[in-house]
Amino acid sequence: MKTLVEGSLAAATQAARTHAGEVDGNSRFPIEAIRELKKAQMLGAMVPRSLGGQGMSITELASVCHTLGTACASTAMVFAMHQSQVACLLTHGQTEPWCRALLQRVAEEQLLIASVTSEVGTGGNIRNSICAVERDGTGFRLVKPATAISYGSHADLLTITARRAEDAAPSDQVLVAALTGDYVLEKTTKWDALGMRGTCTDGFVVRVAGDAQQILPVPYAVILETMLPASHLLWCAVWLGIATDAVHRARASLRADARRRQGEATGGSARLANAFSKLLAMQAGLSSALQSQERCTAAGTPLNPAAMASLNMLKVTLSETAVDAAMEALAICGIAGYRNGGEYSVGRHLRDLLSAPLMIGNDRIRENTANLLLMQMPRIGQFDL
Repeated sequence: MKTLVEGSLAAATQAARTHAGEVDGNSRFPIEAIRELKKAQMLGAMVPRSLGGQGMSITELASVCHTLGTACASTAMVFAMHQSQVACLLTHGQTEPWCRALLQRVAEEQLLIASVTSEVGTGGNIRNSICAVERDGTGFRLVKPATAISYGSHADLLTITARRAEDAAPSDQVLVAALTGDYVLEKTTKWDALGMRGTCTDGFVVRVAGDAQQILPVPYAVILETMLPASHLLWCAVWLGIATDAVHRARASLRADARRRQGEATGGSARLANAFSKLLAMQAGLSSALQSQERCTAAGTPLNPAAMASLNMLKVTLSETAVDAAMEALAICGIAGYRNGGEYSVGRHLRDLLSAPLMIGNDRIRENTANLLLMQMPRIGQFDL
């Protein structure tokens, strides 16, 4: 992993850092960084070596997300979202010949995967769908008005949720994998947001026609048991990366101020310590969760309600703590942090991090977690000795 970061991933990180301001300012896709990630064969990083990938673990991928997050939030988030979909295909479709061949293509051709879970009329609830798969012999059709598809115009492959059939309940969902030749996108809204502007999360109507084997055989409710942990862990790594860079900028600002004052006491030192403590807490929580996830993966067991509750609250806590750390950095940097474009600017970091509590909404997560806690409460005070 160290060799990768110092070698091919370094080129992607540098490209992300170089173009981060332009990506944010123009709300455009981070094409240069994604191109370098493809050159480094990183889009197939999670795919097993037997299928042409690198066989990376979730912990290794989180490290990549953190590194990219220190350079460009949009690049890091695109990478994280893509890998969460690879995890779904890998865990729930690898035994199917069509999906296995698809995973090989992801690794060999470096296909970028985007997720289509949002839908007009569902109120943001990804566990329900209105649109339905319409089967026609061995084929199927699907029309889905999606409120938002991150980097949809730039993806090579879409994973789309829908009701299993026209007479299925809203929660009886499946996941469909569709390549660019299988679907047509009609843009309905343009992404012009406060932060994460390079994710290009436009709205589209998606029209798909394909073969029935492109529908994953397991219910989407089961696939969520893979997607949510992968998403939460990798998103948290991205947010930690963004906050880390903001705090580093604040530290650099304090050091420069100390040099100007020639040893006189500088303001902001206590804030720097406070910001650093927030980074440590974020890192400790994420590291512990990654270790738990690795153990579950090794044992081949899904997360129980207590573990899922813990992971949900990790997402909530880290998403809010990251914002707090960036606010501390802004207070340290002062007007230099408030201005855009300077070496101590943290405005972009703060705007990007403000998306964190909204992906998925923290209030919704707290409600879902309370229900999980009624079923099973995590043990507190247990330590690895």
